[in-house]
Amino acid sequence: MRFITEEIINPALVTAYEEGMILSREQDLSEDFIWLWKHPKVIYLTKNATINHIGEEYVREVGYPINRSGIFEGTVKSAVIAGDDYSILCSIKNPTFDIKRVLYKDLWQKIASDYGVVTEFVGNDIIVRGTTRKLFGMVYREVGEFHSGHCMFSTTTPDVDLSKVFLIRDDVRMFNPIDRITDIQKETGIIPKKEEIVEKVKNYLDNLGIIIAEDSISKSEQDIISSLEKKHLSTEWITYERIKPDFN
Repeated sequence: MRFITEEIINPALVTAYEEGMILSREQDLSEDFIWLWKHPKVIYLTKNATINHIGEEYVREVGYPINRSGIFEGTVKSAVIAGDDYSILCSIKNPTFDIKRVLYKDLWQKIASDYGVVTEFVGNDIIVRGTTRKLFGMVYREVGEFHSGHCMFSTTTPDVDLSKVFLIRDDVRMFNPIDRITDIQKETGIIPKKEEIVEKVKNYLDNLGIIIAEDSISKSEQDIISSLEKKHLSTEWITYERIKPDFN
């Protein structure tokens, strides 16, 4: 299994990398991979999410580019703020293990526990046990033999005014994302270092007998990523779901 730890230099291209890596694997142009990286500061929208409830001008002013996935779908309100979080992106052909459980649920609950946070798994989220405070979220898809996923695990508190990031109407009854956001730093006062997270992931995979080999993004993957950059940087792509949200 390829194990990649490269960083994304341009945070506005997170979803271009996401789409390019997965399409390359689904077209059999590259091999199975697990990519762990320290997520840059971005606003992440799923493919069909509306941008209506994001304070666009404010997030751009404070240096959080808006990304829209070309791969993963969610609800119209599926938006995440990533502030120096950790992500695992993977795409595996005919996996011999349950990716959702092994690479997402069990792995990140163990890491949270290592830092003293007791959690539970609800839907596709890891929350602090007995609360609605969310440490982790994931998106997932299966296309034929290929299983792909992307998760974000919150470790540090975003340095922004969240009330200006998420624009929530007072007359709508829903979970306020501002109340739900938490992270390891907020829960424990600890800011995990990247080398710690990488070592924990490697040891976890090794204990499960999943053999990994350190690798980098291949030329075929980079070619597809480069072909997607213009789309992912375009205003038309980022804002095309400018619809009235259905929060009910």
